[in-house]
Amino acid sequence: MELNVRRATLDDAESLKHLWGELANDQLGKDPYYKESFITEEGYMIEKYMQMKECIIYVAVADEKIVGFYEAWVKKKDFEFFIDDYLYITHYYIQ
Repeated sequence: MELNVRRATLDDAESLKHLWGELANDQLGKDPYYKESFITEEGYMIEKYMQMKECIIYVAVADEKIVGFYEAWVKKKDFEFFIDDYLYITHYYIQ
């Protein structure tokens, strides 16, 4: 299977919401105290994030289907890291 990576567009939002839900369910499924399926508001914020210049989302495409993504944020210098501006990868998931 060949994977192609490209910048996400607003047309990808529905696929991204689905993948974000899979990621959240996978991670919470490892929590012994969490028994419900997980629907996250953040997954529904994808369109808003995609329009923010600080947010970078790329998708992985195989056979014309989006099968993964990563979300990263450009951050300004702050107290967390002793460096100038940096890129922080917040989420990534591949089916």
